[in-house]
Amino acid sequence: MTTTVHRPSPADLATPTAKNRSADRTAELLAPAELGTWRFRPALTQAVRHSQMGPHPRLLALILTAYAHGRTGVIRDERQPGLSGLAVDTGLTVSQVLIALEVLITRGWATVTHPTPDRIHVQPRIPQFAFNRVRANSNTTGRTTNDA
Repeated sequence: MTTTVHRPSPADLATPTAKNRSADRTAELLAPAELGTWRFRPALTQAVRHSQMGPHPRLLALILTAYAHGRTGVIRDERQPGLSGLAVDTGLTVSQVLIALEVLITRGWATVTHPTPDRIHVQPRIPQFAFNRVRANSNTTGRTTNDA
């Protein structure tokens, strides 16, 4: 007789406070209008630079920034790269992109809409806590040297 052993997933092992913190981060995403004088692309780039993310999620976030509109941060439907496009752009495998994307989603750095088996629509986001850190570390009004 064979018994099946249930292996817990990382979500099963997460503490209730970690689950609540993840939900809080998702609830605290910034709308482009809340960025004030900051443009989305430089704000997200600075937030990612000041984050403590690993290399793959960080790379994916920066690649998503390149697809996003500079001011609003929206990636239009026709510019959505898809998983294979993100894999080519980052040099990661599709599996690595999926893992990095899951990290971005759970930490509030991206949302996925219209997921289908062959296509996903990704939108980069800036969590409130990350933007507050950028504001605190910045003495500019959201402009970078490349933004002038």
